[in-house]
Amino acid sequence: ASLRFLSFKSAQYKIDTNFVFVSGGSAGSITAMNAAFLNQAEADQKITWAHAQLGALDSSGNTHPKQYKIKGVLDFCGAVFDTALMTNNADIPVVSFHDSVDCVVPAYHNSVINCTGNCYNLFAVDGSALIYRKALKSGTCAELHINPGTAHCGTNQNYVLTHGSCFLKRVMCNSCTPA
Repeated sequence: ASLRFLSFKSAQYKIDTNFVFVSGGSAGSITAMNAAFLNQAEADQKITWAHAQLGALDSSGNTHPKQYKIKGVLDFCGAVFDTALMTNNADIPVVSFHDSVDCVVPAYHNSVINCTGNCYNLFAVDGSALIYRKALKSGTCAELHINPGTAHCGTNQNYVLTHGSCFLKRVMCNSCTPA
């Protein structure tokens, strides 16, 4: 809803809808990834209750039409429900930063908040490392930075900003190529 609103007001806020990037950390990154890659049919398949309770992805919150295309994603310890569902907008470049011993949002495939031995039986996700593999497999520009020995979102934020901004600049300049 916020992306639709901002694109609808793009002239007023001087937003170039050709250069929309999304980012976040942890749950915010999961949200950014879903905004980039998840369509309604995929959302309905994975979160069966959400459509009825929260509304449709493309009309909940406001009825402004989608007038933007996400140009790239900066993923800081995020995940998607299943990389097999990343067929919607599979060509969106992603730069990912994740920690090797993250038990809150896994870098690979595991349950979220798995630090407690999964006693809460939470849902499983595919983390940044699997997102990176999927992007490369589809020929999409992607970068992965795994920080060894650190826990959830422990990567130095200056490192994330420096390397992330360089990646996004390459995307903006059309000089980003698959590794």
